[in-house]
Amino acid sequence: MIKLETRQLFLMKRPGIDNRFSQFDQQENNDSYLIQCAIAMMVRNAFSPEDFSFIAKDLIRKLFFTSDSLASVRHLCVYFQEYFTKKEWKTVTARLFTNQKEYLAITEETRSNTDHLHALLHSGSRKATELQNIVTTFKDENGKKHRYTFKNLDPCYSVQITNDLLCILNTLTIFQHNGVRRFTELVRYVYSPTEPVYDSERETETATRWVENNQTKAADAREKIQEMKRANSGEHPTNQENNPATKTQGKDSLPKSSSHQKNQPSSIPIPPESDSSKKSDDGDTKRPDWKYRQLLQQGKKKQNQQNQQLSFSKKGKKKNRKRNRRK
Repeated sequence: MIKLETRQLFLMKRPGIDNRFSQFDQQENNDSYLIQCAIAMMVRNAFSPEDFSFIAKDLIRKLFFTSDSLASVRHLCVYFQEYFTKKEWKTVTARLFTNQKEYLAITEETRSNTDHLHALLHSGSRKATELQNIVTTFKDENGKKHRYTFKNLDPCYSVQITNDLLCILNTLTIFQHNGVRRFTELVRYVYSPTEPVYDSERETETATRWVENNQTKAADAREKIQEMKRANSGEHPTNQENNPATKTQGKDSLPKSSSHQKNQPSSIPIPPESDSSKKSDDGDTKRPDWKYRQLLQQGKKKQNQQNQQLSFSKKGKKKNRKRNRRK
């Protein structure tokens, strides 16, 4: 079944919608429905920077010249006056109405509400500085409110013109849901950006990707630092990775301090015994790291200086005691 509903009328491109009109006409015998669809496309053309004017022009002209089932949409015929020459238009109105007086009476409301909009309904393409969506709220036939968003439109009209264009949909009966007319009264409309200002789901996904990327970069940086350290110490990369002592090194692996280390300043700690100086399983002794040796020498030197100071102070105390005893 060929569908020609809200989704097709307001989302399909120009070539596709032209073909859809022809296919629907061949499959369905509903001329008044096609007339209303063409009016909906006029509203879309007014808002869109793309050209949706004179949709299915030849088909619409044929219907007005030959169809006998347009009585229910006679009051809407004024939208299509631009499809015909003046002479042809007289022929059309003569087929739909008994006289000119009836034509003016039946079409009075439509003409008063839309005569100032005809140039927009048939305007064609134009350049738009920006595109926005129109989020509308309509009441259905039962008075229940519902929302519909018209996408990628040119927000170039005044409030009154925009309101008048959207209210054309109130006169169409083809948009239904479960047998209930959808557009019967325009409640409000709001222009909104085509891209949401803030989308919590999108922001969460972006933040997750950012964290994962930074974690990967940090892991790569740490690996490079480890490789540089192994290269400076002359170690093969596999020796460091396969050494169980290196993997489990932590607070528990630090050597216990002796009694004389308690008096040592905390700012110059004696480094723990390096795994690089231990013997491997095959009995080979690895060369200790030069930084470790330098730090070890500095610590021993500082410790010796402190021990000397302690011994001098002890000797001085003994001398003072002897002098006090002599006195």
